[in-house]
Amino acid sequence: MATAKYKRNKRGQFEARIWDGTYTEAGLKHRVSIYSRKSSADLERKVNEFISKRDNLSNVISSDLSFYEYSLKWLQVAKAAREVNTREMYGNPYAFYEPET
Repeated sequence: MATAKYKRNKRGQFEARIWDGTYTEAGLKHRVSIYSRKSSADLERKVNEFISKRDNLSNVISSDLSFYEYSLKWLQVAKAAREVNTREMYGNPYAFYEPET
């Protein structure tokens, strides 16, 4: 006999927490809860549908943010745990530049 891939939570629903492709302000992966009251197979169908939409960029929110502004925001969020000098190096455009001699 096959076992269910997803187990019931304390409310009796099948639940999965799926990464939606974004990050929180703290730099952690933002996860979305998906529920099903029917069955584990129904929840798996919903999860696969969500993942395919995520991978096909169907859930992308358009914004007026330029790539440069996005990269600065990403640097603040993703590298927040680094040492001060390392963060300054990441922000320095000439950190990896070697002049020609």
